Amino acid sequence: MTEMQKIITVAVLFIIAVGSGIVLTKLGKPYQTGIFTVHKLVALGMVVLSIILIKKLLQSADAGTVLVLLIILAAVSILALFVTGAFMSLDKGLYGLLKTLHAIAPIASIASLGVVVYMLLK
Repeated sequence: MTEMQKIITVAVLFIIAVGSGIVLTKLGKPYQTGIFTVHKLVALGMVVLSIILIKKLLQSADAGTVLVLLIILAAVSILALFVTGAFMSLDKGLYGLLKTLHAIAPIASIASLGVVVYMLLK
């Protein structure tokens, strides 16, 4: 799989993850198991493929400070997505805050990952 195919695959997986997340939100709790499982697995697949892609691109590039900071931002955002998603599914307190963080984190992760991939490809 070429780098461009991996980038397109990550983008498609991101769209599916966001779309299934929106469906989950609209359907409300309790979350439907099928959609919830698809959402989690697609998100995990997207993260794994992103790591593979960035690792390969980093091997052929000079990782400057900005690039490293963007990768850290993406990693923290993705970690926040998994943590907030887990706590939201467990129905633990602070649901509103968790939902807000879960809505902001994908924007931060896709923006930082997009800039990382752009910087590594140019």
